[in-house]
Amino acid sequence: MKYIIAILFILIAAPTLVLAQTSEIKYFEFAPDESNSFSISRRGEIIQPFIVSNDLISGFDLWLDNSASGNISVSLLNNANQTLTSKTVSVPILSPAWGGKRFHVAFSQVIAVTGDQTYKIKISSASADINIYYANRVQPLEHNAVYSPLEKIVMPAIVSGIEQSFSVKFALYDNSDLLPPALSNIISSTSSATTSIKFNANEPVDFKITIESSDKTQLQTDPFKNGYQICNQAITTCESIFPALLPNIQYNYQILAKDQWGNESGINGTIGANIYTASTSTPTDTVPPVISNIRVLSLSQNSALFTWTTDKPANSSVLIGLVKKYQIITSVGDSTFELEHAINSGNVLQPNTTYFASIISIDLFGNNSNQYLEFTTLQTPPPTQPPPTQPPATQPPATQPPKPLLITSPTSTPPTQTLLNASTTTNQSQNLPSSLSIFQSNQTLNITWSSPVSEPSNGYLIDIFDENYKLVKKIFVSKNNRAATLNDLPAGKYKAIIYSNNNEVFEKISKPVDFLASPKTSPFSSKNIFFGALVALILIAAAATIYFIKTKKVLPKNESAFTLIEILVAMGIAIMIMLFIGYFIRNVINFETFFTGEIGIQQELLQTQQTIIPEVRSMRISAVGGYPIAEATSSSFTFFSDIDGDNVIEQVRYFTSSTILEKSVTKPVGNPLVYNPANQIITDMVHNLDMSTSSIFSYYDANYSGSEPAMPYPIDISLIREIGVSISAKNQDGSSSEQFSIKISPRNLRTNL
Repeated sequence: MKYIIAILFILIAAPTLVLAQTSEIKYFEFAPDESNSFSISRRGEIIQPFIVSNDLISGFDLWLDNSASGNISVSLLNNANQTLTSKTVSVPILSPAWGGKRFHVAFSQVIAVTGDQTYKIKISSASADINIYYANRVQPLEHNAVYSPLEKIVMPAIVSGIEQSFSVKFALYDNSDLLPPALSNIISSTSSATTSIKFNANEPVDFKITIESSDKTQLQTDPFKNGYQICNQAITTCESIFPALLPNIQYNYQILAKDQWGNESGINGTIGANIYTASTSTPTDTVPPVISNIRVLSLSQNSALFTWTTDKPANSSVLIGLVKKYQIITSVGDSTFELEHAINSGNVLQPNTTYFASIISIDLFGNNSNQYLEFTTLQTPPPTQPPPTQPPATQPPATQPPKPLLITSPTSTPPTQTLLNASTTTNQSQNLPSSLSIFQSNQTLNITWSSPVSEPSNGYLIDIFDENYKLVKKIFVSKNNRAATLNDLPAGKYKAIIYSNNNEVFEKISKPVDFLASPKTSPFSSKNIFFGALVALILIAAAATIYFIKTKKVLPKNESAFTLIEILVAMGIAIMIMLFIGYFIRNVINFETFFTGEIGIQQELLQTQQTIIPEVRSMRISAVGGYPIAEATSSSFTFFSDIDGDNVIEQVRYFTSSTILEKSVTKPVGNPLVYNPANQIITDMVHNLDMSTSSIFSYYDANYSGSEPAMPYPIDISLIREIGVSISAKNQDGSSSEQFSIKISPRNLRTNL
């Protein structure tokens, strides 16, 4: 009987185990048909460098033989020889065979890697019976010619610190990928004979390129190849070549690329054949996003919420798996390129279980960053037992049937029985409602949205990006409000993303909205009023002249008609009236312009004064431990302060650029924290500065009592105890100016600093 049970267990468990093992996809293999091998322990430690052609690595294959039981230690290193993950595995008996036998090593977690970068497999073993197989690098014969050129991907092996003339056989795997391939470096070119479109991708792709004339009369297609090609920038490009296009016609092209998981992305462009050497290309960016402020929130028995921030727009992905086993439980992502990220695992986790989470963000150019963390779900509270009840006296207790066990509850199922094939993928952005609306009325952009399920404790945040995904506006809206307005966006294409704000935890509440800001024109502009009035006066004068001429024809004979002199005098009077009215209108317009300019200057100066005073007063030690003041000159002042109350110390700089006083704000990012100038957000504060003033900023030491002169330049920032700000700005025509002068004493600067 026990043999029958064992056989049944194998028949039931085998498909599940196979499913768990085949969840990986091999995306690269270097295994030429050669049969060279050596003992790992006798030759020493092996390093096999390679250029990765994907954004994830879940494991790899080696070709081995082993005449007895033994262990092998493997590690994945980056180009700086930092260990990303390592594992020691037991190698079973593998009989010698031509070319060796494939042996798979699965990492305990999926490793996010950066395409086009060099990584290394480190291999070592103390067992003299384990042999590893390699291939000569001179004209290697690969099994699969799709993965080429191999000499750029696979580098010479290093054995005991010495570079060899061969490379170890290996294959790379990926087990879960929710994000579509990132396309970059699009280059289209035409000649008198052919048309070429090239691109790069961050992972192997199958692609289709279509070219169609703008009048839709001509169509050329390079279809999908039913195979996956490496298109990494450091290795090679993917290209489609078409016959020559007709001259003087604009064509539209579309690139569709899909990875081995079926994720698809596309990009459109135009190409003209009127100039045969023309080519266009997209800019490149090789700096990955910086992930910071990672938090695990709303942790329960079955789910968790992950939030983080990036310093540049990037998408979001979280891979969750068991720490003690190699198994991805779920993969949740969001394809929106944004700065604030929030991913919910969904109710797929088990209580009181330790998981790993791989946080991944990829920017527009395919650069990715990864952070790894572990967390443990909450325990399921014990069920509440009802108070015992006494059975009826007339019924013996022995006749009561036993209470059935609840074995169908998900929380009562052991994780090892439910998680082997529980891997799922979800695109979170698809589940969001379309509750955000933007419309333009009288040159004002009105933003409205629907209320979420529960009102956020700190209101809402709206991020506005331009068509190049540059952040141009952050709008904070207090709770219980459902509308906001924008009045200062230049004409162009934009994207709006709205978040709920619960104590600086930002979660999207609607699908992003693309909108168009129209040029700011008004039928009541000064120029339109002036020319409209002038045209009206000319029409009145013309009508009066025609009336006088016609009146002459119907006058009685005994009455004298208007003479030519009288008509000229009448026209002269009309012209004088027109000039007078025109002069009056011009003065009204000039006064309107003057008044508007004066009000605008006063508003800018007042807003600057109200902004800079609390910022300077609350300056403090920087997030990296630096002194509260970083720079002090006559036209520039840099300090550190928590200007938005988020407990993050920003670097704030006021400086002049031409005739504009500007303000830059830089938040610290990374681990360790740094203030990266590339992340600064610059805002115009005051326009039309009066540059005749000697200095905007002046500084005073501890001896200042109200009448002493300012400190001489250059300034010793450690002696500053008071900052003077004097700003003067002119109106548009320079006829008048407004100014303010204040002195600010920082609260946190003391003589013992």
